[in-house]
Amino acid sequence: MTTKKILIVDDEAAIVAVLEELLTEEGYTIIKAYNGLEAISIFNKKQHIDLMIVDYCMPHLNGRRVIETMRQNPRYSTTPVIVITGSEKQFSNFPEDSTYQFLIEKPFNLERITETVHKLLG
Repeated sequence: MTTKKILIVDDEAAIVAVLEELLTEEGYTIIKAYNGLEAISIFNKKQHIDLMIVDYCMPHLNGRRVIETMRQNPRYSTTPVIVITGSEKQFSNFPEDSTYQFLIEKPFNLERITETVHKLLG
């Protein structure tokens, strides 16, 4: 059985570390990007990704732009996405609802993260 790969994109290293530890314990392989540009680089390398968890508010390239770039690539057009944010969803440049599957607000409950990941990856 192949281990499912999750791309975590967040500019806060502590959040990436917590999610990596949590999801590694659940048996997933973690790929990390600390900003949107690193995520784009991973897409360009055509690395296999089963799920992406992306922060909305990041410098250089926000979560919306990361998701839009991901969706333009046929390889990732149907990859499930979880958006995590400490921001209000009312922003006009927030990702469109149809581009992601779940929105989880910071501070988040770790159990909710694992339940959501299991729901999306089976």
